[in-house]
Formats: sequence, structure tokens, C-alpha cells
Amino acid sequence: MKMIHNIILFLCALLLYTTCVSSSSSVKDFCVADLTLPNNPSGYPCKSASVVTVNDFVFSNFVPGNTITPFNVEATFASVTNFPGVNGLGISAARVDMNMNESVPMHTHSDATELLFMIQAQLISGFITPTDVFVKTISPGDVMVFPQGLLHFQVNSGPGKAIAFSAYTSSNPSLQILDDLLFSNNLSTSLISQTTFLDSSQIRKLKALFGGTVFFCALLSYTSYVSSSSSSVKDFCVADLTLPNNPSGYPCKSPSLVTVNDFVFSNFVPGKTITPFNFALTIASVTNFPGINGLGISAARLDMNINGTVPMHIHPDATELLFMIQGQITTGFITPTDVFVKTISPGDVMVYPQGLLHFVVNSGPEKAIAFIAYTSSNPNLHILDHLLFANNLSTSLISQTTFLDSSQIGKLKAQFGGTG
Repeated sequence: MKMIHNIILFLCALLLYTTCVSSSSSVKDFCVADLTLPNNPSGYPCKSASVVTVNDFVFSNFVPGNTITPFNVEATFASVTNFPGVNGLGISAARVDMNMNESVPMHTHSDATELLFMIQAQLISGFITPTDVFVKTISPGDVMVFPQGLLHFQVNSGPGKAIAFSAYTSSNPSLQILDDLLFSNNLSTSLISQTTFLDSSQIRKLKALFGGTVFFCALLSYTSYVSSSSSSVKDFCVADLTLPNNPSGYPCKSPSLVTVNDFVFSNFVPGKTITPFNFALTIASVTNFPGINGLGISAARLDMNINGTVPMHIHPDATELLFMIQGQITTGFITPTDVFVKTISPGDVMVYPQGLLHFVVNSGPEKAIAFIAYTSSNPNLHILDHLLFANNLSTSLISQTTFLDSSQIGKLKAQFGGTG
């Protein structure tokens, strides 16, 4: 009798284990979006597994899409909102069809890397970093990658219609068109001029062209990243700056050489003034503050003279948190559908989401001081004027992908040291 009782218990336990494994594996394999429920930072809630079909994992409308004016390109997007099977999988797709001489203008994806597959004809395609321009003419058989958050573009340079397919490392990637950010909202001409160095007449011309136009924009998604570092087994990894950096940070210094000074930055004082912007910046990142290596945080001090400006810029790899210490600033960031601008003073803290175009202007009667934290130990700083006008990207390509006049581009290339 006891043996039979034990066998029954064993079978019940086995059945329970099998049920749990089956249930958990279905959850791990996919989470098809229930689009009747609200989205959340990690994606949509999961549709009941009982109503999931193969059609949730198939997108059947990957054909030329609607024309996006004034760019005259056709785009079809396959993201979580119309392709629910990609929910939580960190991937989505798009198709772009471009007639001769048309362009996909300067834009960014603040939350996704893009991989482009050339299908037909020929494109001049590229992306920009603060120190270099990477431009290539690509044709069928070529695949090109655009790192997350970087300003990039495509121009049809061939004799016929060009077709390209793209994959993104997000199920709902954001699309931020530069002209849209700057000229299709109510951000004042004076603030745009002050933070981009564009002439007011140029801004008004492009506001007239883009004003009130709403472009496609996927919902900005927020992705929680789990560090791949060994922080779970080590409390810290002080950077060994004598060794090369790598994508996850610097190699660790020998613990026997670590001292408290590695965790203290003692030069958080006003830095050198940066012209022509009239502000000073002191940065405490892993290259001079090795204790933060792998910890996903760093700092900066901002000192702004009267009328000083931190121009339009982005941090493609970090969110920024700004603490006002002294004075008054007008500051804000831009999304494809809205502008968030606020005049802040001591006692205020403002956050700028990763990858979004943002700026700071000293709007008070005295010097302004702010302290800043970034969610990266070595954040990138991409100043818009430097990206566009401080390198050898040709005037014609800039004009074709931003709609700026050639004379305006030439003027700002002269100011910022660019050529071409």
C-alpha cells in the first residue's frame, strides 16, 4: 500500500513538473502582443496562448508602402503594432522604395541598430560620428549596419528605382527625422538658431516646408538592458587604462593596485570654455575616473556664461540627468511628435532620454552651473553642428538629406572647419 502511495505521489509530481516546464517554455519562446491592452516599457502584455496562430508570426504586407512627403520615399514598417509576434523579441523590419534621386533624409533610431539589405539598384548610404563620416555606395549583395543612435541617411544614386529591406534591434523602433525634429513643431526660431547656428531665414523657410506635417513615428520604446559584465560576481572592475578598451569597457586593474583614489574624482571644477558655444565642460568618465568602469554611470560639470549655449546634441548611448546648481537655463529635448522645453533653476532636476536631440541655453542674468549624470561610464557626445559641418561630407549630400540651402551649409562648414 505504501509503495502504491509513493508511486501516485511520484506520478503527480512528474505531471506537475511537466506542466510547469510546458508552461514556462511557451512563455520563454514568445509573447505575442495583445494589442487590445496598453503598451508598457518592456512591450505589450502577452496574448493568451490559446488564441495565438501562425498568422501572428507572419507579416504579409511587405510591399511598397505609402509615400512620405516631402521626401517622396515609400516605406512599409513591420513592427509590433502590426506584427504582434515580434513583441519582446527585439527585432522588426521595414521596406523602403526610392525613385531616382530620392533620399531617406538624415535620421536616427535612438533605441535600435539598423541592418540594411540592398535588394535592387544602388544607394549612397552612410552614418556620421563626431570624428568621422562612413559613406559607401552599395548595391544588391551588400549589407550595411548603422549603429544605434547615429545620424544616417540613404540617397538613390542609381539609374532606377532602389529597394532596400531593413532589420532593427527593437520590436518597435523609434524614427527621428532631423528636419521633422527641428522644423515641424513649435520650438521657437530663436532657440533653434541659437542651438544650431542656422540662420533665422533658413529656419523659417524649413518651418514653412515642414510645419504641421506629421511623419510616421513608432512609439518610443524603452529597453531594459541586463549588464553582461561580471558585476554579479565582482563588486567593481576598476579600469586598467594601460590596456585597450573594448565594447564592454576596459579590462580590470589588478585588485592589489586599486586604491580609494580610483573611486574619487577630484577635479570637478570649471573646465575650459568651448567656442563658439561659450560654455565650459568638465567630464568625469572612465578615461579619467577609472572606478566607474562597467558601472554604467559618469558625470559632468557644466558652466555657462551669460548667453552661453549647449547646442543641439545627442548621447546615443546614455540618458542624461541634469541638476541645476546656479543661475537659470532654458532647456529641452525633442521627439518626432513633441517638444519638451522648460526654464529651470536651482532645486530642479531634468532628465533627457537616451538618444534624443536636446539643448541648454543660459537664459538668466548670471553664470549658470549644472551637474550632470549619464547612464554610461563613457558616454558619447554628438553635437549636431559638428556632425553636419565639421567633416568632409559633401555639401550636396547634406543639402539633399537635410533640405538646407548649399549657401547655409558652406557658411557653417567654414565656421566649424568642414570641407566638401
